[in-house]
Amino acid sequence: MIRGWTLALCSILFSSVAGAQFELRSAQIEGDQVVLRGLAEPGTDTPRVWDGETELQVLGMEWLDAPPRIIFVIDSSGSAARLHRPLREAALDFASAWPGAEGAVVAFGSEAQIITPPTADPIELAAGFDALEPGGRNSISSGAGLGLTLAEGHPRAMMVLLTDGFDTPGPVSLSTALDAARCLDVPIYSLGIGNRVEMSLLEELATISGGGAREIRTPLDAAPALTSLHALLSAQEARVRARLVETAPLSQHSISVGAAPDEDSAVIAYGPMPAGMGEIVWPILGPNEESTPTPVLVRADGVPVAFGASPGPIAVPAAGVEVLLATIPRMDPVSVRVRRGETHEMDPLRLGALRVTGPELGLKDGTPVSILSEGEPVMQISTGEWVHLRPGEYRVEVRTAPPWQSDPLTLEPAGRAEVAAPQMGTLRVEVVGAGGETVPATLRLFTADDEPAGTARTGQARSLPAGEYRVVVPIPPERSVDVTVTPDEETSITLEGYGELEIRAHGPLGEPLSLGVTVRTLEGELLLSGRTGETLELGAGRYDIEVDSIPPYSYRPVAVEAGERKVEDLRVFGGLFVTGGDGGRYRLETGDGDQLIGRHLVGEILVLLAGEYRIEPVEGSGVPPLPVTVRAGMVSRVDLP
Repeated sequence: MIRGWTLALCSILFSSVAGAQFELRSAQIEGDQVVLRGLAEPGTDTPRVWDGETELQVLGMEWLDAPPRIIFVIDSSGSAARLHRPLREAALDFASAWPGAEGAVVAFGSEAQIITPPTADPIELAAGFDALEPGGRNSISSGAGLGLTLAEGHPRAMMVLLTDGFDTPGPVSLSTALDAARCLDVPIYSLGIGNRVEMSLLEELATISGGGAREIRTPLDAAPALTSLHALLSAQEARVRARLVETAPLSQHSISVGAAPDEDSAVIAYGPMPAGMGEIVWPILGPNEESTPTPVLVRADGVPVAFGASPGPIAVPAAGVEVLLATIPRMDPVSVRVRRGETHEMDPLRLGALRVTGPELGLKDGTPVSILSEGEPVMQISTGEWVHLRPGEYRVEVRTAPPWQSDPLTLEPAGRAEVAAPQMGTLRVEVVGAGGETVPATLRLFTADDEPAGTARTGQARSLPAGEYRVVVPIPPERSVDVTVTPDEETSITLEGYGELEIRAHGPLGEPLSLGVTVRTLEGELLLSGRTGETLELGAGRYDIEVDSIPPYSYRPVAVEAGERKVEDLRVFGGLFVTGGDGGRYRLETGDGDQLIGRHLVGEILVLLAGEYRIEPVEGSGVPPLPVTVRAGMVSRVDLP
């Protein structure tokens, strides 16, 4: 089932443009003018334009007929491999619907990578989809951020983003991707595939950029979803120019169209820019001194004003600006002053590369790994994957159970570092019961430092990082065993000394009774609860037993031997049948009157522990209590006056 598009800023993808209305999608300020971009039909009247409550002078409307540049941003995390084949043909059909259109492919996992730069050659675009290799985590914001850098200079760029998961930390933060969408005229249309998609993030990207987001059930639904998107976007695009009244640099303008101002459908535009432009160049070099495309965001007075990718020049206002580079860990903004016509060159930043190996040590490629800086996780990757990091000190934490953390390592500028994930072994614990069979139980595991290390089932092999562990066996009475897990080997231990205890109880007519049973140590410590007729697994020892009868029946001690199946058959219960009186209930006490047992219905057989009792027909009636003896295996009858 395909759900409808969720739209941001405007309802253009849902509503028909019938009625010859201009549907506003985005607005940007150029000098003393605001340029509105939206969809319309031929013959649409030039709309009225508002800046807040102020109507602006409209300078004209022009049609935007250029073929689009479609930037496909594709999830290549380990879970997304099933998406690539159906998406390939659907995306090619989507791109070919516009003659002369350009297509590009960006893949994102833990990081993002440009697979195919913008091209009008369908063969090159198809090769980009064929080159997708699943692996890594799922940094949606990094994919969107790098994809937006390919929109620069194109009059009609759009992004189609496809994912099946939740965003994980990557080089481009969500706030950077949102700021980039604010200062570029690039709508982002997203398909969230499956039932584990972070639709709120996709909808936020759509809201900021003037695009849309759709949730679909399976990869097979991607093709009709893209076809639907193309049909919606095939309406003609138009631009409307209006002259601003307020032209203070980097002021906020709430732009809407219609017969009157409309706050609900308004879009926000910032500007104009400070007079004059300059350029910023910030070389980012990888371990082999190769240039590494890295998104760069520029802000002035807190407002995003430019976005691009190093090492290419980024046009910025001639003013004091803040430059943010998309790296892991995050960098603080760098303040620079750019002069008109100047190219401001930043000092090169040399990144290092890190990989966590694992397959040869018993871990599969794709095992989750967290990279820690100053004790805090800064990125999620997978074993076997190279990622770029700023030079510094790191630890890696592999999500084995228990989690394994490396010693500190220092990553040098332009250096490479590999961390060997923990060597793995296997632990198997057998708990032998009375008949020689394995007793089913869930074992608790702890490291040598007494940190929780997960659980294991008796008789089943459990993969663990090699090292010292404490195994807690919950079969009463609980016991702990220390064990060493050896790399690449199965460590097996067998625990004996267990027996079985069954408490049976029979009523006055010989019928089996189902009563609660509590087992305690001779010191009174509660070990387990069960019911009569059930088999209770116990370690060899001596125990107190209490049966939840009326009144409770306790006896001690019961000895359970190793390898023994012990049955205690209790025939200490009789019955009491009370009739007569005024019906209703009667009061039952112990024979000495010291303890109230309860109030019970006349005319029903009550199962009681054999002994002496007193019956009072109605409390306060003046009828003296009647003594009664209940004998085991018999039903005693009492007729009330």
